Order: sequence, then structure tokens, then C-alpha cells
Amino acid sequence: YEGATPDQRRSLDSDRPLIINELSLSKIENKLSAQQGSSTLNLGDAFIGDEGCGIVAQFLKDNLGVHSVELRGNNITGEGLRVIASALRGQTFVRNLSLEWNNLGNNLKPLAEALAYNESVQTLDIRNNRIGPEGAGYIADLIETNKSLTKIDLRWNDIGASGARSLLSALRKPHTIQAVEVSGNKIPEDLLQQLEQILKGESLNKSRYGSPRSISKSMERTASRDFSDDIHLKLEAQIMATARSESKVNELELLLDQEARRSNEMRNDLLGELENEKAKRAMAEEAVMIQKEESFKREMDDRRVIQDLETKLSRANNEKGILNQELENLQEQFQKLQNSTMERYRSYDEKLSQQDRLYKQLEETSRNSLDRTKKEHLQEVFEINRDFTNKLEDAEESIRNLRTAREALENENKTLRGQIAQLKSNHQEALTEQDFKIREEETTKFNTTLKGLETRMRSIEESRENLNKRNQDLQREIMQNDKRASEQTIALETTINQLREERAELQRQLAKANATIESLRGEIYMLNTNLDRSKTENEELNETLNERKEAHMKQLETLLQEQTNDRKQSENTKENLTSQIHDLEMDLMKTSKDRDRILNEYNYLSENLKQKTVALIQETVLAHLRKLEAES
Repeated sequence: YEGATPDQRRSLDSDRPLIINELSLSKIENKLSAQQGSSTLNLGDAFIGDEGCGIVAQFLKDNLGVHSVELRGNNITGEGLRVIASALRGQTFVRNLSLEWNNLGNNLKPLAEALAYNESVQTLDIRNNRIGPEGAGYIADLIETNKSLTKIDLRWNDIGASGARSLLSALRKPHTIQAVEVSGNKIPEDLLQQLEQILKGESLNKSRYGSPRSISKSMERTASRDFSDDIHLKLEAQIMATARSESKVNELELLLDQEARRSNEMRNDLLGELENEKAKRAMAEEAVMIQKEESFKREMDDRRVIQDLETKLSRANNEKGILNQELENLQEQFQKLQNSTMERYRSYDEKLSQQDRLYKQLEETSRNSLDRTKKEHLQEVFEINRDFTNKLEDAEESIRNLRTAREALENENKTLRGQIAQLKSNHQEALTEQDFKIREEETTKFNTTLKGLETRMRSIEESRENLNKRNQDLQREIMQNDKRASEQTIALETTINQLREERAELQRQLAKANATIESLRGEIYMLNTNLDRSKTENEELNETLNERKEAHMKQLETLLQEQTNDRKQSENTKENLTSQIHDLEMDLMKTSKDRDRILNEYNYLSENLKQKTVALIQETVLAHLRKLEAES
């Protein structure tokens, strides 16, 4: 690259990949981490661009032991240079800075300002950066202000004559520069010579053609010597020009050989990449076929699973219908049973209400009859007391005994009523026709007892003498009534127990019916949940199947797109390589033609120079001989 012209370098530079995406920032960080602790930072041809300059600047700030920085061929512009220059401000230990083959242009002001007071940088390489006269002005300012730079390489730029003059004006002032390379910058020869003389320490006031000679005594010798010196100087200038042209031709040949080698290497690399891409394409096609087979197998498996789920769903639906029918039948039976129980409860309630009414009527009639009998007995007793006080006392005692017996019977009736009320409150559903019968029996018994009492009272009225006998009869009857009452209570208890058992059985039947209903409801709920699960599973399977299909289709599309893109890229690279090879062949032909032309011109000029020198030497010798003859 060092021997190429700016146009050739720019044409080659335009073919380079200039985007930081080809080498990601992570790779740059990996390279920097690999060079951690080294005195040299080498990122040549790493294509870091302006995006990677921030990472490089931070690395230089963190690692002060770096002495040499190589950033050749990284497509760095003025923005990236500003970031790197910020790391070089002040005290650093960087001695060598190479920014060759970038795209700096005239944006050298940040670098000049950063290196103005830097005392460590000694060499600066900014070759082939499209630097113009404005950029050369910034370099001139750097030469004037910096006190450590010894070498600046500005080859293959476009500083021109005005840029060379600004460099000359800076080099005339005090500086530390020992070498400035400016070849390939379209600078005139006189300015190049002046730069060389300044750098060699020669004075510009001396003559360009050598030091002045001493004046001889004879005018003839000085004239002849001056003439021969002029001829020799012209010959030397011609030889220098031919040598420069030969050096340029050699440089072009070297550049051509390098580019030919590079083109061959690139061609081989591209052919290798093409083979790799073909292999990758074959592997990708195989992978696509495998994925197609796998997707087909998965689709078949999914279809089988869906069919199984559909069969299970149909079975579940059939079972659900059967269970729904059974549930409806059970609900109908339960409704019928509930209706029958409600009717029985209603009949029991009606019977109980009738018994209550009859019982109340009987109580009222018995009370009225008792009141009447009491009044009658009191009147009779009052009349009898007049005549038979002693007998009346006995009668009163017997009456008292009867009253106590009556109160005991009434208490027993009250207890029975309380028991009946409790049984009614606790077991209203179980009180049936038995209560009605019991109450009828009680009323009949009460009526019989009342009738007995009435007969007894009448017997007492008829014959007071038989009171003792009647009292005994009454006591016997009371004992019989007690026995009957006890028997009746036992019968009531048995009937109550039977009603309780019947109620317990009804409750058991209801509990069983409720349990069956709950179990059926649970089974129905489980079936509904299973159906919902099967539906959700079916939907999820369908969604997963569709997602897999879409994913496989997307993968196939991406693979096909990548293959087409790779094919297009390979074709484009192939076309670019063919165009580059064609351009290189054209350049080679041009250079060979230029070389032949330059060689012909050189031969022609050398022949003319020889002829002219011979003729001049002959003419001078003849003139000198003629002068000598004339003088003699």
C-alpha cells in the first residue's frame, strides 16, 4: 500500500468494507482485552470506524503503559479522530501514533490541539488520508507548538503547493522535526528541494546549483569550467529525473505485484467462501428437509392426538347425556317424594288443627259442666249441711279427696298436654292420625269420667249413706284411670317412637337422595370440567400446531431468504472481483505501456544526451584549440 498512488488507494479503499457491523464492538473489546498489559496497541485493518473510537480512547486512558498505537485502515473520520485526540491530551506515554489509510481529510484540528502540549508522541503517521492544504496548515501549527515530534509521514495526500509552503514556513521556525515525508502530494520540485535542504540544515541562501567557485586569474579557464559545470549539472539533473522515474516505475510494479497477489488471495478466499456457502447451503437444505419431515411427523402426531381427544370428547358427551337423563329421573323422583311428603305434612297439620279445635270445645264443655255441677253440689251440700253436718263433713272430705283426684287428673292432663305440645313442636311432621285418636280417647275418657262423676254426685244426692261405698268405687275407678292413663302414655310413647322412626327413615331417604343428587352434581361438574379441559387442551393443541406451522414456515422462509441473499452476495462479490480483476489488468496494461514508453523516452534521451555531450565536448575542444592557436 505504501507505493500506491492516491487514486489507486482510494479505489481500493472504496472496495473495502467500511461498516462497523462486520466486526462488532464485542470483537473489538475482545481484541483490546487480549492486548491488555502490552506496550503496543495493534488494531490495524480492524474496521472499528468512528463507533469503536470511544472504546479505544477509554482503553488508552485506562492503560498508560501503551507506547505504540497502530490504527491503520479503520475508516476513521474527523468524529472518531476527535474522540481519540481527547485521550492524547496532557500527559501520556504514547510515542508512536499511526493513522494510515483512514478518512481524516482536513479534520486535523482536534489532533493538532491535543498534541500541541503533548511531550510523548515522537512519530505521527497520517499517510493516505485525503489531507488537503487546510489540513497541512493544522500540521504546520502542530510543528510550531509541539516539542517532542521528530517524524511526520504525510505521503500520498493532496496538500499541494500551498500546503508545502505552510510546512516550509513552520519549519523555518524553531522545531524538533527531523524528517517529513511528503512524496505523492503533487508538490513542485523546488518546494521539495527546499524542504529537504531545511531538514538537512542547509541554508536557503546558498545556490541551488552548488557553492560559488573561486575566480581564476585567467578568464578563459573560468569560462570553460563554468560551461563544463553547467553541462555536468544538466546531466546530473537528467540522471536524477530518470532515476526518479525508474523508482516510480519500480514502486508501481511493486504495487501491481502486491495488488495481483492480494487479488489472487481475495479470489482464493472468495472461492473458499463460495465452497463453504455451497456446503452450508447443502447442509441448510438437509436441515430444511429434516425439519419438514419432523414437522410432518409432528402434524401426524398432533392429528392423532386430536382424533383421540375428539373420541374422548364424544364419549364424555355421551356419558354426560346419560348422566343428565339419570339426574332428571332422580330429580323427578325427588320432586314426587317431596310432593308426597308435603301432602302428608299438610294432612297431618289439618288433622292436628281439627284435634286442637275438638279438644278446645271439649275443654269448654267440661268446664261449663264442672261449673254447673259445682254450683249444684254446693247448693245441695249447703242444704244437707243444715240437716246432716257430720255427714256433710264426711262428704266434704270425700269431695276434697275427689277434688284432689280431679286436680291430679287435671295435672296429668296438663302434663299430657305439655308433652303433646312438645311433641307437636318438635315433631309436627310426625303427628298424624294417632294424635287425633289419642285426643278422641282422652275426650271420651274425660266425658266418661265426667259422666261417672255426675252419676256419682247423683248417687251421693240420692243416698248419702253410700258415700263411703262410692268413695271406694271412685278410688277404684281412679286407679283404673291411672292404669289407663299410664297405658295411654305408653301407647303414645310407642306411637311417637314409631313416628320418630318413620321420620328418621324419611330423613335418611332424603339424605340418600340429597347425597345421590350431590354425587350426580359432582360427577356432572367433573364431566363439565373434563369437557372444558378437553376443549382447552384441544384449543391449545390447535394453537401449538398453528404456531409450530407458522414457526416452521417462517424458518423455511428465513432459510430461503438467507440462501437467496447469500447467493446474491456471492454473485455480487464475484462480479466485484471480476470487475476488480479487469481494472487491475487494465492498470497493469497501462503501467506496462507507461513503462515501455518511459524506457523508450529514457533510451531516446540518453542517446540524445550522449550525442549532445559528445558534440559539445568536441565543439569546446575545437574552440579551445582555436583560441590556443589564435593566441599563439
